[in-house]
Amino acid sequence: NRYRGGEPRHPAAHGFRPTQKVETGRKSALPLHNPSFWLLALSFTSIGLAHGMLISHLMPLLDDRGATAQMAVLTAALIGPMQVVGRVLMMSFDHKVSVYFVAGLTYIFMITASGILYVAGAFAIGLVAFAMFQGAGYGVTSITKPLVTANVLGRANFGAISGAIALPYLLAYAMAPTLAANVWTAVGYDGVILLCGVFPAIGLTTFYFAIAPKTVARADT
Repeated sequence: NRYRGGEPRHPAAHGFRPTQKVETGRKSALPLHNPSFWLLALSFTSIGLAHGMLISHLMPLLDDRGATAQMAVLTAALIGPMQVVGRVLMMSFDHKVSVYFVAGLTYIFMITASGILYVAGAFAIGLVAFAMFQGAGYGVTSITKPLVTANVLGRANFGAISGAIALPYLLAYAMAPTLAANVWTAVGYDGVILLCGVFPAIGLTTFYFAIAPKTVARADT
């Protein structure tokens, strides 16, 4: 496994690797004093919330927008394979771009997917494009989340740190269907789709501030 330990065994000059030498000394289990810890937790949570809201309500949402049952099934079925496609494409570019760049693209893809879904209505090409962006964007996060966490917060106590960051993500994913139902009851599925674009936008912003100290430090070296 080339990614064991959060980094490739033989990273290229610009590939997926820690942007700074990580410390492996003994530290407290959780870096609660580090703003990047909280920013990453919020950033990743926004992904789980947005994706959970869309996936849990996708079929009634598409029906509400006039899509046929066949088109709704096709759209939902495409999301899973597109997650795999996104991961494969990411791994094929691992020596050429930073993991921060790829992680940032996941938010942009999910924002784009929500925008396409909002305007697509029942238009088949638009629904397929939505599934491609949503699936690829979300699929890559399973690889980028641990890599970014290790790069930003180090590998010391990585299990505890990764678990703590994953907790609000999982809670948000579990709460997403209820939140989407409440929003649908209040303002309809247009509001759900808009929120599913707003949450990744917030996540992208917090992600930028989480990695900013590392990217600045790298530029100074």
